[in-house]
Amino acid sequence: MRSELSSAKALQELRDMAPLNGAFLVTSASDIRYFLRFYSSGVVLLVPRKGRAVCFIDSMNRSLAKNKLKGSGVEVVSGNIPVPDIVAERVIEMNICELFLDEGKISAAFYRRIKKRLDRIKLRSVLCSRSVRDILMSMRAVKSASEISLLRFASGETVKIWRKVSRRIKPGMTEIEIARMVDVLVRRSGYENAFPTIAAAGINSAYPHAIPTDKKLGRKEHLVVDFGIRHKFYCSDLTRIWGECRMNGQIRDLCENVRDIQKEAIGYIGPGVSIKQTVQRVHELFIERGLGKFVMHGLGHGIGLDVHEGPFLRAASADNFEKGMVLTVEPGLYIEGKGGARIEDMVLVTSKGREVLTV
Repeated sequence: MRSELSSAKALQELRDMAPLNGAFLVTSASDIRYFLRFYSSGVVLLVPRKGRAVCFIDSMNRSLAKNKLKGSGVEVVSGNIPVPDIVAERVIEMNICELFLDEGKISAAFYRRIKKRLDRIKLRSVLCSRSVRDILMSMRAVKSASEISLLRFASGETVKIWRKVSRRIKPGMTEIEIARMVDVLVRRSGYENAFPTIAAAGINSAYPHAIPTDKKLGRKEHLVVDFGIRHKFYCSDLTRIWGECRMNGQIRDLCENVRDIQKEAIGYIGPGVSIKQTVQRVHELFIERGLGKFVMHGLGHGIGLDVHEGPFLRAASADNFEKGMVLTVEPGLYIEGKGGARIEDMVLVTSKGREVLTV
């Protein structure tokens, strides 16, 4: 996980963004892990401009939190009333005038309860024209050295698992059997799945987020497998195509184009390079090859504590690649009723360019 020093630094960075009498209320599990190196179900983190950060937790898990956060400078608070009520009481005690919430990561029930108790306090989701979600995503987008080390390790382990899987796949196996085989190898290797495994054979590969079925892999069909592991809370994400030699000519062309364009896309990545321009250039390559109508999703996304996190590789992005970002590059082409192709690798932005981690 992140070192204690880097976690304290991240907390201070968020604290400094708050107005003089303001505070952030962090409710996302991944965001809380980022700041505390700890999470338990129901935890809420208050980060005020003035005073100590406060971790609110139910009384059952209070001793666990105090043990994990010992020496962090973060106060642990629990009680015999619901957590939203405890949060409201502390916010009032601290004379906080503005409370900044991540509206996409807070339950409606929590929000309604806290709003009722804090009727004289301004609840906001935007600070200086930026949503709280964007602020938190931007902080997490550039990884620390310890985070990069964990992601590098997870990437390498995922590739090892795929090599074992690829040798065991045989025509006649169902998509469910193949996905289950991936999952078993993930567990036997000592990890958890980062997300539900995708195994899509032949015609079903036309669905980017296909759900494994009882469909059997035919002798003249290819297979798209998309899976990842979670190592010490950090995720990997890998997509590979099995059996390219077996597919029909049209689908083989899709695979070859995806492979070529992914290589070019990775080559564009470097510190200071516009994400928007990179995505636009990649889309132009597809259009030049007459394949634009078969593109169904973005080029990729950041990855870390969440499988999908900032930055997102979209044409609407206003961000540039920065040293320390770790992202996926996953161009895909899909023809309904025939099949599709997607290849995905994890890439680290370095001071001089980029490094592919999933090799």
